[in-house]
Amino acid sequence: MSRLDDAGSEPQPTSPNQSSISVVIPTYEGVDNLVHALESILSQTKPPGEVIVVDDSETRAVEELVTAWLDAFSREQVPLVYLRNPGLRGLPASRNFALARARGEIVLFVDDDVVLDTAYLEELWQTYQSNQFAVGVQGYWVSHNKARPSSFFQNSFGRIFFLWHYSRDSCEVLPSASATYPRTLAYVMSCQWLSGCNMSFRKSIFSEFQFDEKLRNYACGEDIDFSYRIFNRYPGCLLTSPRARLTHKAAQANAIGDRSIILMRFVYSRYLFHKLFIPSLGNRLVFSWSTTGRVLEQLVRDIVANLQGRRGFGLSGFKFALDGARLSRRYSKQIKTKDLSFFDAILALPTTEEHP
Repeated sequence: MSRLDDAGSEPQPTSPNQSSISVVIPTYEGVDNLVHALESILSQTKPPGEVIVVDDSETRAVEELVTAWLDAFSREQVPLVYLRNPGLRGLPASRNFALARARGEIVLFVDDDVVLDTAYLEELWQTYQSNQFAVGVQGYWVSHNKARPSSFFQNSFGRIFFLWHYSRDSCEVLPSASATYPRTLAYVMSCQWLSGCNMSFRKSIFSEFQFDEKLRNYACGEDIDFSYRIFNRYPGCLLTSPRARLTHKAAQANAIGDRSIILMRFVYSRYLFHKLFIPSLGNRLVFSWSTTGRVLEQLVRDIVANLQGRRGFGLSGFKFALDGARLSRRYSKQIKTKDLSFFDAILALPTTEEHP
């Protein structure tokens, strides 16, 4: 039967119709969303070999939820494993921690606010089977915002400032440490990065690459960092499958005014720029221009939020964005040398020394 597992015990036998996919779900107090994610995994036409929930929470709510789902997963002969992250809090640390436990040939990382279509795992598995050269594959996430009038302005803004935007036929990483994503997709497409909400890799690649644990908590850009490093080593090995579809709720409801996330967008983007790109004049101009765009983008978000009555009138997000831009410039030398200890201190995060 399925079980709760803190230490990693022997794997259970799997059904013949199951794929050799380990589904890993990092979460932080994500009980409400996690319910729907687990439901969508149980409804798959081809079940996974196991599901691993990595808990970064401060409470026991996620553990209690996973315990309540054990019988349902056991009936489908899918091991449901609960792991509490004992190290530094953050997506990269949770992903690395889960890899020591994952036993599948393919490891799929899914956000806790993702709902998979019923054939998602079957299509993902088939994409690997049909493309033996593939090292990583992601599904295609459907955003209901694309048809809204505001989406045209948002997309145009992203194009102008080299920030995230939809593109007709590209899934490309930009020198701004942001990226493009295909607006529509009818074929399996080669790409430069995989979205953290549903990125999968052959487990063998993790002997060469690990997630960067300098990026903490929500860790803005950690998915671009990890997958783009693989792309640079193995061009053409990352794919997007249009038939493996999912809904990503965060794509419809980005956090507005969250100080830590706003600061991360500036500090971590500069960190990734120095880490991933040659500092040519052209790249540096693009990055500087994108920083201006990030500040203006937050100003627009604040104005829209106030007009829609989502909070009392104020420009706190815009002020945080100005702080983030100043912070990333002030500590540019430390960032360039990959020293982010100053930022951990600003966010009052535990240091590496506190988590040996």
